[in-house]
Amino acid sequence: MELKKINPPQIGRKTLSDQVYEFLKGAIIFQEIPQTKLGVKLNETELASLLGVSQTPIREALNMLRKEGLVLGNSYQGSTVIDFSIEDIDNIFEMREILEITVIRHAYRKFTKEDYEKLEEILNEYENVYSDLDFREISEVNNRFHNYLVDKSGNKWLKKFLDSINDYLIMVRSPIMKTRKENKGLDNREAIIEHKEILNALKNGDLNQAEMAMKKHINRVKKEICVYLEKRDADMPLKE
Repeated sequence: MELKKINPPQIGRKTLSDQVYEFLKGAIIFQEIPQTKLGVKLNETELASLLGVSQTPIREALNMLRKEGLVLGNSYQGSTVIDFSIEDIDNIFEMREILEITVIRHAYRKFTKEDYEKLEEILNEYENVYSDLDFREISEVNNRFHNYLVDKSGNKWLKKFLDSINDYLIMVRSPIMKTRKENKGLDNREAIIEHKEILNALKNGDLNQAEMAMKKHINRVKKEICVYLEKRDADMPLKE
């Protein structure tokens, strides 16, 4: 396949390795180029050619990504983008549900009128960006909604643990959102409805309903990802 070169990162205060790292991390998390798909072995020579840099900043960037768990392997055996099994998804979402429900329980009594207004503003923006199906924008606004809840809980460790799995959550949803963008008729607005249900329950002071709405949202996303992985794995050619 003929590679189309892109403009190399501009050197500023950040080192070239840092800039390559940021590009590759974004490409991996949002599954934006074929060279960084889930489970793909990374070709340092190909990536260097794609970015118009030497292999040295590529290797240094991959070392950073290994530390974050987004890339597996080492510089001797080669590097591979992390992939996920259905069991992985079950485990990740089990953890996410526990954390998000704990956030709700800590935060719901602390909300003020101003907090609800701010969350409504975020959801209005969420609805606007969702129509364009730009997953980077959708993820950014979605994270703002959930981070607002976490910050209101007052528990910095909840945020730390949720942040530790957030990149994985985005990675496994990126191919699904890409398909929706390519086939606009497949778009659905369940995520918007679910976030509004969470907010309305909080506004009504109904903790049980808020927890149920959060669980509904999390389980729907998990099911969506599992269906995608099952289809993807079924379509993969068998290895001899």
